[in-house]
Amino acid sequence: MSGDPTFVGKVVSGRPTVCIEFLVRGGGEMQVPTILDTGFDGDIALPNEKFRLLRSTPLVGGRRIIFGDGRVKTLPACVAKIRINGEPRDVTVFDLGESKNCDPPRAFVGSGLFSNCRITIDLKPDGKVVVEPLGRSH
Repeated sequence: MSGDPTFVGKVVSGRPTVCIEFLVRGGGEMQVPTILDTGFDGDIALPNEKFRLLRSTPLVGGRRIIFGDGRVKTLPACVAKIRINGEPRDVTVFDLGESKNCDPPRAFVGSGLFSNCRITIDLKPDGKVVVEPLGRSH
């Protein structure tokens, strides 16, 4: 392993969670806690109320998503900037739509963002979550 961890988070309500730092229009930043979902092969999926705050670029189309419960939807997507280890990086962000029956609304980070990384999860209340590079990546 080399370098500093890409993300350090913790287990919240039984879910491994890391905070993603988005760079938003006007030079601002937005911290979004996201659930680490290795079954999602995209970069990031956000509820609509967060997705709208990122939309400084046009939509890049949609992508067909199969949810864990078998539902299939095409979700709109845009390119956004996040900061990883102090460096900006473009990522594809999907709009999950309006959050219903979820308080707080859930956001997900997928395996698309974590290629060439090791993920370590201490699966216990407040357990540590570490995502670190395996070597040269991205």
